[in-house]
Amino acid sequence: MVSFFKLKLITSEKYHLWNDALHARQIARETMDDWNKGTYVRWTVTTSWTVLEMCCREALDEPKIGYRFKEDMDGAITKKGLNSIDWGSGKWQNVIDLREVRKKYTHVNIPQKELWPDLEIADDAIKVVREAVIDIFQIANMPVPKWIYDDESQGWK
Repeated sequence: MVSFFKLKLITSEKYHLWNDALHARQIARETMDDWNKGTYVRWTVTTSWTVLEMCCREALDEPKIGYRFKEDMDGAITKKGLNSIDWGSGKWQNVIDLREVRKKYTHVNIPQKELWPDLEIADDAIKVVREAVIDIFQIANMPVPKWIYDDESQGWK
């Protein structure tokens, strides 16, 4: 059987990682094995979060955004004299919620049943990160990277 892949021109490390997150989500959609699905959902969450942090660092010209994400973001935004983020509702509240999911997967000894997350968590991670990346570049008055609109990956095929 011959397989034809849709080629992408990936020219930045952020796009490379974004494509990894999309690929992980697609594999999570395709696998029939719950163990593998959990792995790929968690991979989607952690990789998409990395993309978000990298984009926030770039947009706000602040290399230290990371561990204390909310506080680091607020400080960088204040330093640049930009409009503050509303963390209590909308897309940025969703970012905080995603951060908690990511922290569970990377820093906390979570109950084993939570290692098999629903596919919706991967879908939400992509959606939340995409919306936040678009927003932070707009807040910073910078062009939004076109690759953030990419929503496809080949998966296993």
